[in-house]
Amino acid sequence: MDRRQSELFQLTEDVAVRVAGWTLFKVLTALLGAYLVLVVVSITEGWLTHLKTCQDLTIGCLGSHLGVAIQTDNIEGFSIVVLSLLYTLEGRDRKRKRHYEAWQVIDNAAAAGVAKSYARLKALEDLSRDGSPMNGINISGANLEGIVLRGAVLSNSNLEQAILDFASLQGSKLQGARMQGAKLGSTNLQGADLSEANLKNAQMPVANLYDSKLQGANLELVNLEGARLDRANLRRASLQKADLQGTELANANLRDANLVGAELQVANLKGANLQGANLQGANLQGANLQGANLQGANLKDANLKDANLKDANLISTLLESALSCRTILPDGSMTNRDCDL
Repeated sequence: MDRRQSELFQLTEDVAVRVAGWTLFKVLTALLGAYLVLVVVSITEGWLTHLKTCQDLTIGCLGSHLGVAIQTDNIEGFSIVVLSLLYTLEGRDRKRKRHYEAWQVIDNAAAAGVAKSYARLKALEDLSRDGSPMNGINISGANLEGIVLRGAVLSNSNLEQAILDFASLQGSKLQGARMQGAKLGSTNLQGADLSEANLKNAQMPVANLYDSKLQGANLELVNLEGARLDRANLRRASLQKADLQGTELANANLRDANLVGAELQVANLKGANLQGANLQGANLQGANLQGANLQGANLKDANLKDANLKDANLISTLLESALSCRTILPDGSMTNRDCDL
């Protein structure tokens, strides 16, 4: 046997000894725990039923209960307690095995190029339910419609072109995730962290993004028609040419956001923070901007027909060539300046 084979044999032997030692430790711990449980039960029963004969904690009294605990009549109960404790002690090992098997299913589905796999969907849900991090996972192109991944940790993951319609992703961590072209129609992303994520061309109609974090996210050309983004943080986000028609953006933070050419018809931006935002050429026809902060915003060439700007902050706002017709101004008056255009 050469030196390399000898070292390998020694390593294998060491691992086997350690595994055996850990198994023996768990068995002895379970036996001792079960014994103590039966002793406590015996003492308790003695106090309740033999108060006249054993009312103190003398050595003789305790000894009588120890003797009762190891009687033949208690073997069945002793065995049950031992098995219960062993099951509890092996919980971590079972969890590790379950996670290993789940990752095998996910990796095999990816390697086979399978778009829709029920086994992969369930494996992902199991990992999420156990709180196992899935940072950097590649599930691009996967069909995961209706998946439940509440609170899942998916930072820097690859979900490009993935189908996640009707999925539950509340409170999930998707910072820096690649989600270009992903389908997220009617998906629940309430409270999710999508900061710096790339969602360019994603389809997200009627998605729930209430109170979500989208700072610095790329949402160019995204379809968010009818979606909920109220109280969402979209500071410095890029929403260039995004479809936000009828979107709920009340009290959203859009400070310094890029909304050039965005479609915002009938969107609700009441109380939204649009300070320093770029809305050049955006279509805001019929939008509700009541009480919105537009200080320093760029609304050049924007369509403000039928928009409500009552109580809005327009200090230093650029309104060059912006269209106004039946537009309610901050003081409550209406302007019809461009109704003929």
